[in-house]
Amino acid sequence: MVQNPVGQAEIGTWALALLQTKQRTVRDPGVRVDSGSFVVDKANVSAYDTARQTKTAELKQRFADRILNCG
Repeated sequence: MVQNPVGQAEIGTWALALLQTKQRTVRDPGVRVDSGSFVVDKANVSAYDTARQTKTAELKQRFADRILNCG
């Protein structure tokens, strides 16, 4: 079982930059976002990073659509 620390950092930094520059606001402060976790074994170890990147992109889009408001 592994987490998605790269996704956490990417989405967190991206969101904080948007909030700091006032390009976006948060709809409902205090919302939790799950950055995903993955079971990695011999069968899927070579595809893990692709799955992680896909999950991060999905989370970023969902974050933009559901958690942030435009300007």
